[in-house]
Amino acid sequence: MTIEADILEALIAQDHFHGKDSMIEGIAKRAIAMGYDSLSPKQQAVLKPYLNMDCPGVTDPGGYHNDCSRKLDGDDLLAAVKVSYQYDEILCEDCRNESDGYDAEWARIQAE
Repeated sequence: MTIEADILEALIAQDHFHGKDSMIEGIAKRAIAMGYDSLSPKQQAVLKPYLNMDCPGVTDPGGYHNDCSRKLDGDDLLAAVKVSYQYDEILCEDCRNESDGYDAEWARIQAE
């Protein structure tokens, strides 16, 4: 399976296409079953935004947003999609680590 198919499969598993045009998920399923390269250029254009995403970044407890501008694609995007349920969005590894740090610090404060 190609990385595109792996990403699309993970997006479907995480219900990322919920609330979007059902055509998008249908094209994604065809790409998984038949291969991304079997899609027409128009179908590939429909899926392209889901194969290259920008990290939305995270906001610290003080309200400061880190202005992350990392582009996610390939294996980095696949890893981010697979754990997106933990963060309610698709974050790069640095932002996931930053978010985890905030959570750990909050847990430590609450334990005191």
